[in-house]
Amino acid sequence: MHWQAEILSPGVVWASGAVIIRPETPETKDNAHWREAHARAQARLDTIATKTQTDTDRAIVEAQIAMLNDPEWLTRVENLVATMPPRQAIIESAEEFAITLEQLADPYLKQRAQDIREVADLWCQAFSDWTEPMIRPGMAVVTASVSVHDILQWADIPIAAIICEQGSPLMHAFLIAQNLGIPVLKLSSAVANLQSLNADTPIKIDADRGYIEFGTELGLEPPSTPPAPRPDVVLDTLHVGHVTVEVMANISSVPEATRSQAFGADGVGLVRTEFLLESAGHLLSQDEQVDVYRQILHEVPGPVTFRTFDIGSDKSLSFLPSLAQEPNPALGQRGARVYLQYPDLLRTQLMALALAASNNRHLSVMFPMISNLEEWQYCRNMALQVLRELNLPNSWFHWGLMMEVPSVAFLIPELSQAQAQFGSIGTNDLYQYFVAQDREKTPQVISNSEAISTEAYAFAKFLKDIASQAHHQKIPLSVCGQLASEPKWALFLIALKIYRLSMSMSSIPKIKEYLSHRIQDDTLVNIERQVSTALSSYQQFVQWMNEA
Repeated sequence: MHWQAEILSPGVVWASGAVIIRPETPETKDNAHWREAHARAQARLDTIATKTQTDTDRAIVEAQIAMLNDPEWLTRVENLVATMPPRQAIIESAEEFAITLEQLADPYLKQRAQDIREVADLWCQAFSDWTEPMIRPGMAVVTASVSVHDILQWADIPIAAIICEQGSPLMHAFLIAQNLGIPVLKLSSAVANLQSLNADTPIKIDADRGYIEFGTELGLEPPSTPPAPRPDVVLDTLHVGHVTVEVMANISSVPEATRSQAFGADGVGLVRTEFLLESAGHLLSQDEQVDVYRQILHEVPGPVTFRTFDIGSDKSLSFLPSLAQEPNPALGQRGARVYLQYPDLLRTQLMALALAASNNRHLSVMFPMISNLEEWQYCRNMALQVLRELNLPNSWFHWGLMMEVPSVAFLIPELSQAQAQFGSIGTNDLYQYFVAQDREKTPQVISNSEAISTEAYAFAKFLKDIASQAHHQKIPLSVCGQLASEPKWALFLIALKIYRLSMSMSSIPKIKEYLSHRIQDDTLVNIERQVSTALSSYQQFVQWMNEA
């Protein structure tokens, strides 16, 4: 059988079979059934507790067991099931307790609010006697949705591929899948369509061309579990005359840091530290953060830039549940704005980053979603305060900001005076706010030179203005958004004198190869001149993109 599917993360693999997880279960009005579900949830947590490897993880599970058996909660559920379906009663009662906890000043108790929501979800899942099947190495996972935590957990098994029903290539879970070399295809009603698939049926997942085939029907014998893909050729750092062009990796985990060298990354231009929290499932302590930051530094010999926690919008975390309740979270509390509400979040992270550094390995640290000078000064002052407490020099951090909000493009002189040492353009969010369109629905025409939109042309002119101002103020720029992984746009960015590009590691070899062939010592000035001319009109820009 042959299924066409949308590509979310590229790659071609044979899977040894498929495993379907998390099927939907119908609601029941059997008022006694909730006690059976409670017993199954208790058994699942008991099993998890016996498998935990650390005291910290075991304490988390034991706290969830205590919540599940809270007499007040059980009484409230028993009262509510008289007037509503049991699962609704569990969710509503959990939400009542969670809201009460969120009103408290104690950060620890606020975190418990999300814990009770998670225990309620587990309890509701237990209404079905469905047992989560074992995911074996080399299998394809079929599921409705995928989280960052799922990707990192499954990568450790390791699985061969994912077939899911929801998502887009710019969702953070699939950006990580791209880095880890896990092919992902999106297939409508995947769970229902593949329900009859035998767990031992070989499957070919072609996420380069977008299709799924069952091996037994094709009479094909798959190879053994394929190794994670590596590039055939890894190029050295690009040197163009007196200019060094660094092509770096965006990462979200220690395994990605480890793999980045194999793809020829000149370093790491973006560590998405908030995903370290999401994969852990809890707010990391200062010591835990120090440990993971040191692991990343150990795995990456080149420069490393850590972005402080970029929380909010599509990256809400369980220990900050209030951020998920905004009507328009992409325009609300996210990035640097969160630090004003949770200052200890930033302070603890900066302390951990400073302690993870060493005399010969200072860190680059950048603050996300800066929209005004006051936010920048708040973050920088917090960093200075931390360094003073640790008796470290101000030079211990090389600090900068993410340029993702259009307003900062008009504050570059002021940011320079306020000692911003570098800027990193996050084109995914910057484009989203520039054209007022969800970043996950951004049209592909921005990366298609044959159908380049006037919006993309306007955005190119905006990037030129940002680069010109930054160059005049001697603020080095990098780009860490998806645009850097598009060859012609990468060349365009180089022509703007942006010499550090950071991207999903799977894109690094093609970008290095393209730039090494396209830029020579005697052509860089010509390319800069061509781009300047191209930006004089939409027609000339389209022509240059087609010829680049």
